[in-house]
Amino acid sequence: MQKDTQELRTLLEISNVPETLIQEMEAKPTTYQASFMEAIEQIIKNEVLTLLAFMEIKRTANITRRKVIMKALSLLQPHATLIAVGAKRIETRSWYTKYRGPLAIHASRKLTAGQQALCINEPFFSILCRAGYSIRRSVVTYDKVYADLPTGVIISTCTLVDCVKMTPEFIEAVKKPELDFGEYAVGRYAWILEDGKLLDVPIPAKGALSIWETKEL
Repeated sequence: MQKDTQELRTLLEISNVPETLIQEMEAKPTTYQASFMEAIEQIIKNEVLTLLAFMEIKRTANITRRKVIMKALSLLQPHATLIAVGAKRIETRSWYTKYRGPLAIHASRKLTAGQQALCINEPFFSILCRAGYSIRRSVVTYDKVYADLPTGVIISTCTLVDCVKMTPEFIEAVKKPELDFGEYAVGRYAWILEDGKLLDVPIPAKGALSIWETKEL
């Protein structure tokens, strides 16, 4: 019984129970002490199980958050849609990136008259129309073009497989219509894209400069 009493004292001391209460408990019958100690051990066991469950929920939540984070790139229209429908496989930029992997394509909110007018020209017009987008001139002002393209949303995903500094030889090897879809000049960079997939439902997003991260996917 002495051992049980000592274990009870140790348990109560660990729990920061005042000494006066510990002495009062030690004066109780041993059967009472044993029942009390069993109750405390059960409470501790339940608290430990609750803590473990909470830690597992937090771990799972962190994994889930890591999975949904995806790199994204904002583009003006109609170039964002050209990537989404698989017509544009090279994105031209003035800067290099080390990133390789999945990339969400975001259509910027801005859709100027100049961007819409670009859609009426070939090869943009034919490709966009074949993909089901409405491109039309105003019946009132012929030089006004209406392009029914999504803006302010993530519209597709692809894979960025390489980033190549342009040389005269590289530019010469790029064929039309790809050549019409970017700014090709020696010293600029060609981002090589593969596996473009149009999302069934566009996802609203603000977008940002450079490569950014989204939690929307």
